[in-house]
Amino acid sequence: MESIWVEITEQPQQNATRYRYKCEGKCAGSIPGVNNTEHRKSFPTIKVHGFTGKATVTVSCVMASYPHRVHPHGVVGKNCKQGIYKAVIEDCRMSVAFSNLGIRCIRRKAIPEALLKRQQLGVDPYGGGYNHADSITNKDLSSIRLCFEVVLETKNGFTHRLQPVVSDVIYDKKTLDKLVICELSRFSSPVRGGKLIIMTCEKISKTDIGIRFFEQSADGRQIWQDFGIFQPTNVHKKLAIAFRTPPYAHAGITKPVKVQVQLFRPSDGLESKAVSFEYYPNRTYTNSPNDQVTFLPDLKEICEDLPSLDQYLAIKTDAVQSMDTSSFDDGIPNESTLSATPEVDSEEEENQTWYKL
Repeated sequence: MESIWVEITEQPQQNATRYRYKCEGKCAGSIPGVNNTEHRKSFPTIKVHGFTGKATVTVSCVMASYPHRVHPHGVVGKNCKQGIYKAVIEDCRMSVAFSNLGIRCIRRKAIPEALLKRQQLGVDPYGGGYNHADSITNKDLSSIRLCFEVVLETKNGFTHRLQPVVSDVIYDKKTLDKLVICELSRFSSPVRGGKLIIMTCEKISKTDIGIRFFEQSADGRQIWQDFGIFQPTNVHKKLAIAFRTPPYAHAGITKPVKVQVQLFRPSDGLESKAVSFEYYPNRTYTNSPNDQVTFLPDLKEICEDLPSLDQYLAIKTDAVQSMDTSSFDDGIPNESTLSATPEVDSEEEENQTWYKL
């Protein structure tokens, strides 16, 4: 049965679900699928490949970050009990659309009790244990992933457990809306960093905001992070930030590298939805993920071959002396009116170069 696997054929929308407390009523809404529209409803969907027959599917909430430990929030809706969904797959296509799932959230003081219930139910898809109540942050409480576990029926019953799969992150809509990146002046930076970028955003606090750059592996693990460089004085009317990009981890890249950038609030760890960003080798320039042109050398490199002020004046004098001004009409400056050497205030100024880096 090595060729049997579970695929998420439709991911949930990441920022369209509002978590609901128990006191808000039995209905917690339904998590829409990423392809959901006003005229065509869709929902998170999985499919079992390489197998036809009976199977059970269990859906639970896990932490958004690797290693995806048990989350204290639960799912509610049809076939849900104590925060866990469980049903038998009987569709001959071995496909299930979860059209009636919502997120039931809990308050911080109830986290230990919720984890204890998961332990009693034996729900721990990745074997991370249940002793992480004290390490759960406000950020963790505003984001979850759905974990899908499928067990196939064999001659000995439902005994063959497939590798669990996790969905994209589902953010709590009521908290995600507090930090929003509206636009970036550019979506790329040279690998050495230092590129000046303007970010427009919804209202933020000058003294409680940060910009995080990060990269994740294919399985969702964070493999690099750094932070945008700016001061509170670089925040304009709480709606825009002028910052410089940090250097990427590997200076010797030979092709563009995709990363993510997001706003975060240090006081409670709240994060905005991440935006795609790109680091490119020092001589490659991209202003958008799809456009690429030749990158000009640094201004300093260009100016290295420019003449000094003395050289420039000598070139100018030679040019003026070689001019034939005898045919100039009246009113047109002749050689005597052209100043070959500008006046300078002091010897120090005369020695200065005519350009600045």
